[in-house]
Amino acid sequence: MEREDEFYSFKSINPAMHVLVDIDGDELRRGDATANHPMSWYHDFDGGASWYRHLGHTEATFAEPLFLGGTC
Repeated sequence: MEREDEFYSFKSINPAMHVLVDIDGDELRRGDATANHPMSWYHDFDGGASWYRHLGHTEATFAEPLFLGGTC
């Protein structure tokens, strides 16, 4: 899937983190050489899980059915 959004690069990723969606760094146009571009992940917390996603920095994202349905 292609989308425009604000993407972050991480110097390191906590090994306890379960990455669900990652971006291919070769596809980023800004020339970022780091390999860590998780967009959605969770980690175990207090008998449950904490969920995170970096999507949703553009107004257009909130018109996408996949985003609104929680499937991306």
